[in-house]
Amino acid sequence: MTKFTYEQKLAAVKLYLEGQSSGEIIKKFNIGEHAQLRFWVKQYKRHGPNILNPKKKHEEYSGEFKLNVLNWKKQYHETYEATAVKFGISNPGTIYQWQKAKDKGDLVASNKKRGRPPLVKKQKKISPLSKSEREELERLRKENRSLFIENEYLKKLDALIQNREQNKKNGK
Repeated sequence: MTKFTYEQKLAAVKLYLEGQSSGEIIKKFNIGEHAQLRFWVKQYKRHGPNILNPKKKHEEYSGEFKLNVLNWKKQYHETYEATAVKFGISNPGTIYQWQKAKDKGDLVASNKKRGRPPLVKKQKKISPLSKSEREELERLRKENRSLFIENEYLKKLDALIQNREQNKKNGK
């Protein structure tokens, strides 16, 4: 889906209102559908040029507002597009999603946060070590270090043995 700047939307709407054919405008601005251009024109006529400004962030609508929009749509038997134009909602699909949630029984009035919840790292309280725990930790660290050194030594020894065997096979 292509994002359009305010200037592109405004230019397309003005050309349409001046009488240029929608087909030419769609080709010129690479707009996907006639319906998109017509929606911009309806929004522009109802709310003025500022409605064409791209939203900086997702609009947060209150539960009461959502219910009012859905009730108005039902009362006047309007389409999602006409309802979006009336209330200045930039995407008719938003209203469709609200309707779907209401039909499923989800509470539309809930102000559920959008997106993925933030990761919360649990902070473990580090209690001071007792003397015996500190001694055990030191012993384990020393043992770990000696095992690491032994392991490295055995790897090098194995590599040396393999190298000698390879040289014997090659006849050197």
